[in-house]
Amino acid sequence: MTALATSSDGLGLVSEGKELALAQLPERNPERWQLALLIYPSAVRQLHLGDGAVVEDLERVRSIVHSLQRGRTTLNRVYAHDWDEGDFALFYSRGTLHFLVGAFVEDEVRLFRQCNVVASEFPVGPLPEGTVAA
Repeated sequence: MTALATSSDGLGLVSEGKELALAQLPERNPERWQLALLIYPSAVRQLHLGDGAVVEDLERVRSIVHSLQRGRTTLNRVYAHDWDEGDFALFYSRGTLHFLVGAFVEDEVRLFRQCNVVASEFPVGPLPEGTVAA
């Protein structure tokens, strides 16, 4: 994805024909050889619609996904954080669209560490001190 341009609003990628062919993408993480899966609105390849139709035209797929996201990024629904060194942000990933829109000066580096907790049931806790989780 490094060769691809991001749309001006940060909500997707510009279709310029620079995408790698599916056969060129690794099925497994090349460092740990574990299965690899990336699901991200910018990297969507095709859409499976509720009526069973499959949209495979990449430019149309990106346009549809962009329009779905666009309505969620009106000013009254956006929190834009002006980062300071040492800041730490938490958000509900299943209910939040998050993206970077370049608020850094040339020599700044953005360090982003992500930890996801995904389960069919929400986590419970904290456990009382001294309790060991099963």
